[in-house]
Amino acid sequence: MESNSYSVTDLSADQRHAFEGVLGQPLRDDQCVIIHVADQPQSIAGGSETESCNSRTANQPHELPEWVTIFADLSDEEFAEIEAAILTRADLSRSFDLDE
Repeated sequence: MESNSYSVTDLSADQRHAFEGVLGQPLRDDQCVIIHVADQPQSIAGGSETESCNSRTANQPHELPEWVTIFADLSDEEFAEIEAAILTRADLSRSFDLDE
């Protein structure tokens, strides 16, 4: 396994453009790019299939974990009810009285 890091300010314009193309987002001057190269895993225990590098993308920042869909099946009313309870509990209600 090998890791390399590159300060964005040290990259040539062509290198920066290439990294931005691979990452799918623009880079800021205050960032660095870290590349980690790993060996492909051998066959999965008990099977003959090999895991591809593409199957390792589940925890990358641009993909959200499954739990974020926890409210997906709620109606707007149900969601508003839960939000009201959370905001009340956290005392972050958006309504306020200026006369107090």
